Amino acid sequence: MKNQTRAILFIITLLTVLPISAQDLSVRSFSRTIDQTANLSENLHKDQNGEYGGLVKVRLAAADAEFEGWVLKTQKHNASEYWVFMAKGSNKLTVVVPGFLPLDVEFRSYGINSLLSKTTYLLTVVMPQFNAANARGVVNDNTDASTLTPSQMNELGMDYYEGRNGKVKNYPEAAKWFQMAADKEFVEAYVNLGSMYDFGLGVDKSYDEALRWFQMAADKGNADGQNNLGHCYKLGHGVKQDYAKAQKWLRMAAEQGHIIALEELGSMYYWGDGVKQDYAEAVKWSLKAAEKGLAEAQCRLGIMYANGKGVNKDEKLSVKWFSKAAEQGNTTAQYNLGICYQKGLGVSKDDKKAIEWFRKAAEQGDAGAQVNLGWYYSSGIGVNKSYQQAVAWYRKAAEQGLAQAQFNLGVSYAQGIGVKQDYSQAVEWYMKAALQGDAAAQYNLGFCYVHGQGVEQDYSQAVEWYQKAAENGLAEAQFRLGYLYYEGARVKKNDKQAVIWFRKAAELGHAAAQYCLGLCYDKGEGVPQNYQQAVEWYRKAAEQGDADAQCNLGWCYDTGSGVKQDYKQAAEWYRKAAEQDDATAQYTLGVYYEDGNGVSKDIDEAVKWYRKAAAQGYAKAQNNLGWCYAKGNGVKQDYKQAAEWYRKAAEQGNATAQCNLGWCYQTGNGVTKDYQQAVAWYRKAAEQGADTAQYNLGVCYEDGIGVRKSIDEAVKWYRKAAAQGLENAKEQLKALGK
Repeated sequence: MKNQTRAILFIITLLTVLPISAQDLSVRSFSRTIDQTANLSENLHKDQNGEYGGLVKVRLAAADAEFEGWVLKTQKHNASEYWVFMAKGSNKLTVVVPGFLPLDVEFRSYGINSLLSKTTYLLTVVMPQFNAANARGVVNDNTDASTLTPSQMNELGMDYYEGRNGKVKNYPEAAKWFQMAADKEFVEAYVNLGSMYDFGLGVDKSYDEALRWFQMAADKGNADGQNNLGHCYKLGHGVKQDYAKAQKWLRMAAEQGHIIALEELGSMYYWGDGVKQDYAEAVKWSLKAAEKGLAEAQCRLGIMYANGKGVNKDEKLSVKWFSKAAEQGNTTAQYNLGICYQKGLGVSKDDKKAIEWFRKAAEQGDAGAQVNLGWYYSSGIGVNKSYQQAVAWYRKAAEQGLAQAQFNLGVSYAQGIGVKQDYSQAVEWYMKAALQGDAAAQYNLGFCYVHGQGVEQDYSQAVEWYQKAAENGLAEAQFRLGYLYYEGARVKKNDKQAVIWFRKAAELGHAAAQYCLGLCYDKGEGVPQNYQQAVEWYRKAAEQGDADAQCNLGWCYDTGSGVKQDYKQAAEWYRKAAEQDDATAQYTLGVYYEDGNGVSKDIDEAVKWYRKAAAQGYAKAQNNLGWCYAKGNGVKQDYKQAAEWYRKAAEQGNATAQCNLGWCYQTGNGVTKDYQQAVAWYRKAAEQGADTAQYNLGVCYEDGIGVRKSIDEAVKWYRKAAAQGLENAKEQLKALGK
C-alpha cells in the first residue's frame, strides 16, 4: 500500500484574480462540508445537460440578496441563509446585495477548482453595518451647488462614497453629487455615476443606465469609461454580450495605461476568455500591468516565465515576479515562491525560505500551501518534526476540498501518525479525495476493501477502485489490478485482462509489472508464448533492480531461452538477485560455483550461497548443504549436520533430500540406524518419482531391510526406476530374471 504522504511539487498554472476595488462584502470562509443536503432527492437540480449540480449554502444576513453565475436555482432557507444550487463545474459565484459592491467569490482562491455534483459547500459572507442615515437614503448635505465647480461636485460625491473628509459614507448623497457633476459634463462623474447604477449604490440598480454613462465617458476618451464599457460588453450588462467589442474598449483603455484594463486583457489572453488564447499577448499586457505594481499580473507573469508560456522559460525571472507579487500578499505568488525555494527553481534550494512562504500563503487560507507545510512538518525538513502539526495543516487544506490533503489526512489516520489510528476515518478521507479523481486515494481505497480496513472486505469494490485508479494512470493500481486477474483467487481469473493491466503499468516503468509481463510471455499465459519478449521485459525489470526478474533473466541465459546461452551472463544476473536475498538465485549460484558454470569452480563459495538460501528455507539448498556436510565438500565432514539439513528439506517434500535422509537412517550416518525410518523416507521419495529412492526401496524389499521381504514389491520398484533409465535397476531386474 503506497502510504507516503505527498507534497505538491509543481508550479500551479491557475491564477487567482482578486477584485481590484475594495468591496464592502467579504468572505469569512468557503469550504466543502460533510453535509449531505445536496443528496436529498427533493433538493436535486439538474443543468441543461441533465447532470446534477452542487449546493452552496450561503450564510448572509441580507433580506434581498441575488446570486450570479451558473446558478440552477436559488431559495432563501431562512433569515440568514440562502441555498444556491449551481451547475457541476462552477468555479465562481457573485453575491449581489443592494447598497454594497458585488462580491466575486472565486472558488479556486479557497482550494476548490470547481463544484462537484451532489456535493454541499458552505460560504459565509460578512456584511458590515452601515450608518443609519445611509441605510434610509437620507441626504443631509446643504452645500450650495452653485458655489462648486463640476470637479468639486465630483470630489464631494467621492467624499460621501468613501466616507472621507469628515463625511459619513452615504451612497444616495454620493450619487446626487455625481449626477450634478455629470450634468455639467464632467467626464469623471460619468464613470462614477455609471458605477453607482452598475452596483445599485444609492440609486436603483440599472445596467442600462450604467452602460449609458460608461459609453458617454468612453466616447470622450476616458480610460475608466472605456474599461468599464469593455466589462459591460464582456459580461452582457445592459447590452448583448460581445467579446469583440469588449476587447476593443478594454484595449483602448489599456493603451492609455489603465491598470485594470491591462490586467483584464492579460487574463483574457491567458485563459482564452472570449478571445483566442494567446500567451504572447497575455505576456504583453500582463507585463504592463505588472510594471505598474499589480500583484495579480506579476503573479501571472511569474507563472508564464516558469512554464515558458509566451516567453522563453526563465526560472530566475519567474522568481523575480513571484517575489514582487508575494511581497504584496498575493497568496498564489507566495505559494509558487515556496515551490521555487523547495525545488531550487531559479533560486538556490532553501527549505526554510520555502516554509516561510508556504506559511504566509497557508495562513491566508491557501490550501496548496497548507498541504506543503504539512508535508514539511511530517518530514521534519526545515522544521522540527511534528506529525500533529502536519495533520493540523492537512486538515485545513482537506476541509477546503483539496484532494491531495484529503489523501494525506487519510494516510495519517491509516498509519496512526499524528492522530489515533482510525481506519474508518482513513476511508472517509480517501473517499473524499477519490471522488475528486485522486488516483492514489482511489488505490488506497481499493486496498482498504481488499483487506477490510475501515470497511467490510469486498473484492468487487476493491476491483472497482483499483480500476478507477488504474484508468487514471496510476501504475501501482494497474499492477495490482493485473495481479488480481492473474492470481484469480479473489476475482475470476482472466489472464488476458491481467496482461492488459500489466502492460499498461510496465510501459510506465513499473518493475514488478514488467516482471509479471515477462512471466506471462515466458509461460504463454494471456499471450502467445514468446521467450524473446519474456527476456525483453525481464531485462527492463532486472535493470531496475527487481530480484525476481534478475533471477529469471539468469535462467534465460542459463537455458538459452530467448537469448543465446551464456553461463557467464547467467551467473551475473543470478548474483544480482542473490545479493538481494533471492533464495532461488542463491541456490543456483551455489550450483554454478560447485560445477564451475560461468564462474571459476569454488566449493567454498558454493557452500556460502547454499547456506544463505538454506537459511531462508529453500529446500534444494538445504539438501545440497546436507550433501556438502556428508561429503566434506567446502566444510568439515559432519554426518549429523548433513542429516539435519536433509531433514529440513525432506519435511518440505524434497524427494532428493528424502532419499538422502533414508540413506542416513539405513547406514546410521548422523542418526541412529533405523531401517523402518529408512524405508519410510525412501517410500516418500519413490512415490514422487525419485529413481534412486525407487531403486533403494526395491533393494529393501528384495533383502527384507526394514520391511517384510517381497520379490514382487522389489521388482515393482526396480521397474519404476529402470523405466527412468537407472542402470542399477536394470541390472537388478536382469539378475532376478525379470
